[in-house]
Amino acid sequence: MTAAPASIARRLFSQTEGARGRIALAGGFGLLASAAGALRLSVQGVAIASLFTGEPFSDVVPWLLAVVALPLLRLTFITLQQLVGHGTAAIMKVRLRPRIHAHLLDLGPGSLGARRTRDVLVAAVEAVE
Repeated sequence: MTAAPASIARRLFSQTEGARGRIALAGGFGLLASAAGALRLSVQGVAIASLFTGEPFSDVVPWLLAVVALPLLRLTFITLQQLVGHGTAAIMKVRLRPRIHAHLLDLGPGSLGARRTRDVLVAAVEAVE
């Protein structure tokens, strides 16, 4: 029974042909967003520590500017991740719908049994979504 999930995973992975670069790009933007968030916390800690240790305010200003800039950088990466991710999802939906339609046509009406055409179409559209 463990062979079935691996087979399904391989089949699903094969459907991503041509979009894997975009998927990796979206993942990369997500990692960069996480890194920018973690870096902001570190920089914020350095800025606060610099204030408490009595360093001149002019030495702390660059750290404070970084504390303000890093969330904006994180927001940029998140936006890019979502743009690429949603665009990739749209591309995959456009690719999958004709494949599913062709497969249903190949199966023929006899394979659908007593199921209504509307039910089959709704199931196919929901599966792609």
